[in-house]
Amino acid sequence: MYEGHGNENVFTWAAPPLKFGVGAVDEIGPEVAATGAGSCLVITDSGVRDTGVPDRIHAQLVAAGIKAEVFDRVAIEPTDKSIDEAVAWAREQDWDCFIAVGGGSAMDTAKAVNLLTTHPGELLDFVTPPIGAGKAPWLPVKPLIAVPTTAGTGSESTTICVVDFLGLHLKAGVSHPKLRPTLAVVDPLTTVTLPAQVTAASGMDVLSHALESYTSVRFDAKPAPEDPMKRPAFCGSNPISDVWCEQALELVGRYLRRAVMNGRDLDARYHMALASTAAGTGFGNAGPHLPHPTRTRWPAPSRTTGPRATRRCRWCRTVRLCPPPPPPSSAGPIPETQDGICAPPSCSAGRPSPRPTEPRRWPMCSAS
Repeated sequence: MYEGHGNENVFTWAAPPLKFGVGAVDEIGPEVAATGAGSCLVITDSGVRDTGVPDRIHAQLVAAGIKAEVFDRVAIEPTDKSIDEAVAWAREQDWDCFIAVGGGSAMDTAKAVNLLTTHPGELLDFVTPPIGAGKAPWLPVKPLIAVPTTAGTGSESTTICVVDFLGLHLKAGVSHPKLRPTLAVVDPLTTVTLPAQVTAASGMDVLSHALESYTSVRFDAKPAPEDPMKRPAFCGSNPISDVWCEQALELVGRYLRRAVMNGRDLDARYHMALASTAAGTGFGNAGPHLPHPTRTRWPAPSRTTGPRATRRCRWCRTVRLCPPPPPPSSAGPIPETQDGICAPPSCSAGRPSPRPTEPRRWPMCSAS
């Protein structure tokens, strides 16, 4: 029916088993015991550990007769250096499974630790080309349970971990189905103590994930792979991911304001956690697009002398860093790119590219 056009005919979709609901965190001990694991490393950051959630999980593991420790030195926005520290710490013992507790930073760190403690080599060996060598994991990895404590990242559902490579001054990712957590445990109670600003920011992350996935290039508009076993994890928008993205958008519109205004509104927290999970399962298969790579161009104030302004070319939409702001002694505006247009050849003579305007259609049964 679709032969001869050279485009993809098949999309893939996957998600980890999900345990969702109030009190779900208190069932992690029996879940780990059921796998037969004799040891487990809990990976988190110091801020999340202060909430007591990681230590509650640790206590469950110990009560179930499982050897367990907590690593709480995850960096916010993980870097290659922080990943190396976590991997070196984890390699001191042989762990049967891992539990990531926190936001995307903890879950991405745990994915990298799982990969690098079961495979030889370094992280750049597995990073997507052209930054890294793009090796695919060829050995089994350990079970990984992801416990999100924000309603935003969706990393508990995805196959990717993103790392800031300080020496290269860029962010890059490792993506492979083996990195997807083996179980996602989502408990809305873990988000109740989030400050309003974090609630709002992580909620907008849910919105962005859902919108990006819903508007990403359709799977059947992409070239078919030469090897069907090497399809990318992010296959493009598809009918199944669309369902989850639509649900996430509806829930964010209805409950995000409530969660920000009253963090103790458990109904709002419950539905925002559900929205995050739905968006994660959507973009974990369809994939994000332009907003994700452009937002990583903003420098992190914690690792630079301070934030710098950016400006987009109004035609080609390239994001450019403006020069550093003047010192306090000299007043004046931050310089910007002249007239808001990139210098050639980075911009195609100020001519915008045409955009498709046709509505979404899934030609399931149309004739070729």
